[in-house]
Amino acid sequence: MDNMVTFFILTFILSLGLVARLPYLDFPIDEDFGFYAYLGHFRGKSVRFIKDFWGGIFPISLYLESGVYKLFRGNIKKVRLFFAFYNTLTGLSVFSLASCLGGEPAGLLAAFFYLFFSSAPNLGTYSISTEKYYVLPINLSALCLLTGMNGHEDLLLILSGLFMGFALIWKPVVLVSAVVFPLYIFIYGTWMMACLFCLGVSVALFVHFSIVFIIFFKDLKLLWMQYKLRYFAAMGYIGSILDILERFVDDLLPLLKETAFIWVGTIPYIIICLHEQNPQQVFILFWMMTTVLTLVGQRAFWQYHYVPLIPIFSLCSAISVMEVIVELNQNPSPIVLFVFLLLLLSFLYSTWNLLQSSLLCKRDRQRYFSSFRKMEQYLYFPEVANYIRKNSQEMDYIYVWGTHANLYLLSDRRSCEKSITDFVGPYKKEHEYQFDETMKGIIEKRPKFIIQVISTFNIEVLNKITGLDYKVDRVFYNKFPVYRLSGDAQNGERMYKENEPWELKIEKLNMLSIGMRKGKMSDYYLREGMKEKYIREFQEALAINPYDLLPLVHLGIYFRSCYEHKKAVQYLETALSLKKNRPYVYAEMALTWQAMGDLQKMRENIAKFKKYIFPYKYEYCLLEGIFYRLDGQAEKSVKRLKWLLKNHYPVEWLYFEIGQSLRAMGRTDEAIEFFQKELERYPDKQAEWFYYEIGLSLRAVKRTEEAVEFFQKELERYPDKQIEWLYYEIGLSLRDMGRIEEAVEFFEKELERHPDKKTEWFYYEVGLSLRDMGRIEEAVNFLEKELGRYPGKPVFVYYHMASLLKTKGELDEAAKHFLAIANDGNSSDEMRAGAFFHMGNILESKNKIPDAVFNYKKCRELIPHHKKALERFHALERTLKKEQNE
Repeated sequence: MDNMVTFFILTFILSLGLVARLPYLDFPIDEDFGFYAYLGHFRGKSVRFIKDFWGGIFPISLYLESGVYKLFRGNIKKVRLFFAFYNTLTGLSVFSLASCLGGEPAGLLAAFFYLFFSSAPNLGTYSISTEKYYVLPINLSALCLLTGMNGHEDLLLILSGLFMGFALIWKPVVLVSAVVFPLYIFIYGTWMMACLFCLGVSVALFVHFSIVFIIFFKDLKLLWMQYKLRYFAAMGYIGSILDILERFVDDLLPLLKETAFIWVGTIPYIIICLHEQNPQQVFILFWMMTTVLTLVGQRAFWQYHYVPLIPIFSLCSAISVMEVIVELNQNPSPIVLFVFLLLLLSFLYSTWNLLQSSLLCKRDRQRYFSSFRKMEQYLYFPEVANYIRKNSQEMDYIYVWGTHANLYLLSDRRSCEKSITDFVGPYKKEHEYQFDETMKGIIEKRPKFIIQVISTFNIEVLNKITGLDYKVDRVFYNKFPVYRLSGDAQNGERMYKENEPWELKIEKLNMLSIGMRKGKMSDYYLREGMKEKYIREFQEALAINPYDLLPLVHLGIYFRSCYEHKKAVQYLETALSLKKNRPYVYAEMALTWQAMGDLQKMRENIAKFKKYIFPYKYEYCLLEGIFYRLDGQAEKSVKRLKWLLKNHYPVEWLYFEIGQSLRAMGRTDEAIEFFQKELERYPDKQAEWFYYEIGLSLRAVKRTEEAVEFFQKELERYPDKQIEWLYYEIGLSLRDMGRIEEAVEFFEKELERHPDKKTEWFYYEVGLSLRDMGRIEEAVNFLEKELGRYPGKPVFVYYHMASLLKTKGELDEAAKHFLAIANDGNSSDEMRAGAFFHMGNILESKNKIPDAVFNYKKCRELIPHHKKALERFHALERTLKKEQNE
């Protein structure tokens, strides 16, 4: 191909690569870049590396990325444009590599594929991660290696090692490639060539660490501690195997839609390599293998971890396409034609999805953001930061509980602590350093605001530890609580003591960082009775982004809890109209129909929920277990939830839901054990119905006093809520304890809140309690209501009714009920005997002595040792004999 033609085509491709990134230039700063840019942003405010800011990564990476931010004076659009140009250099390196392996046409195709598909938004185009920087030096290392081995040029092999060493300094995970590359050189070259490569790597590392040693000589111990903490944090964030699988699916599947072609195009290349066994092509397989090992070894599978695969797959796909075209010209067999069509279709599919994303980004930014993992950072964080900036001074400090350092940049306020991250367990002795530095930073610098970005945080505990008093200032969109410093705590004491043993500090840290990150963020406004503010926060979130499903779903949940079921359904239907494939929306819809008593529609929504569910995703497994219980399959529910407990870190509500399902199976004692475990993990649980449900279980096992305590807790926390049955259950418990008058007071409160109660047995229980208080007439009214609303009740209800009528003096009405019971062959002997005895009493009071004697006799036939019947029988017999003698 003519050099000028190649030049013009390549220039066009590079320009196209720049254009493909233009839609994402003005994205706000995200958490990853916020971390790297923190040092550059606050450098002018005396923030120093290590002492005031913990890097936890090799300094060169931090200084280069922070330097770029500083160079462009914090203009994120210019920073992204700079990286777009940097990415064209990576595209050039891909062109050179592919040209080396398959000629210039393959090189042009590879450059096009890389620059086009590396702009896929689900690859994290809008973010500036380290992976996107270190890909270029690795590409250059691979290019120098292939060229050096082909021409036996020692300098190029050393240079290849230098580039690899530079990439390794940038990101330590490159170590896998740094080991495999010389292994390839040794197999396909000579041991001397491998040594030259290793020499280059060693020189790069030696120079870097020598500079670090000289510059940070006094702080090496601190730097090493920070690296260790960074490692522990990374391991803590990874989680269980199922957490990894969940993230793998969440990030990979959307990415495949936009880059499917280069994944598919790599398969023919692998087959070609294995068939031809060309050493240079085999090297690409070695390289691919090391990159995949690096990806798997990190075990995190965040979207940007796939970035290093893109240049390799682009190169492989370009060579595959060229080989297939040659084969079509020479030997158009069905297999070759099939491969060509497969490549073409996958290219069209990927291109359609990628262009659709880009066009949507330009046309409807809010809707576009809604599909992103970091949507909240782009749309909501600027609002939070603007609030902080308006309500604080330039020299004020703030503290963000979470990894979201971008909030510091957006609000232009420094962090009061140095690690710029949250505490990630499991905690080790090394965390004492982080705990001390963070607590001392808060105590000494007294940050004006504390922003809670993730749910593992307890502000009350922090107040006790620091001796400061932070109070809720606002809860943005009911997701991000912002706490304002109001002064020192009332008692002026602090729990934190720098010199106390680690064992005591870790107790405080465990109390401070409650559980994993998946809990509900806040229902502060509801707990404080501020319904209007709660609703307004969600409405403001919808004004910023009408495609955000969570506010719609939470409003649906809220109105369901208020028994405004029609409103709840409206909000949930709006959410479903935006996105049909969100299982959790169907889950909430199912729960709403269940609350409305429509079990058919509940099951329909459960079926839709299961249709879209990812089998091992934590939240959905939890909901699935709940639905099994609602569907009457309690045993299956326990099995599912216990599987979840075994395979996931136990987060909030899991122990509670297992307890609920065990109680549904009748295993109440076991249920209480799980409820207690929930309380141990979340001792100050703020959730409606929670304490009520535990109270029910305790009452079922006759632990009545404890049950009342839990019912009272529910009442204290939600005094104004229409919690049906709460007052009733308290009343029953008090009655069981013999506190009848108090019990009746609670029954009356239940009726005040729910005057038209239509539930079987309610009026019966209230009637019995009124009877025990001697309020006979009211008791009769309640039993009449029970029998009027639910006819065909068991015999004992009519027995109690008849007894009350008898006590009230309505003997004829009472006699009717007793007579019916006495003549009922299905009634027990005890019940019939009692009816005959009472009939005898009534007849005796009417002076119908022979009839009374007959009924007492009948009572004795059924229960021979009925003392009272025996006494009355003998007494009346004596009366009859006396009358006869007279």
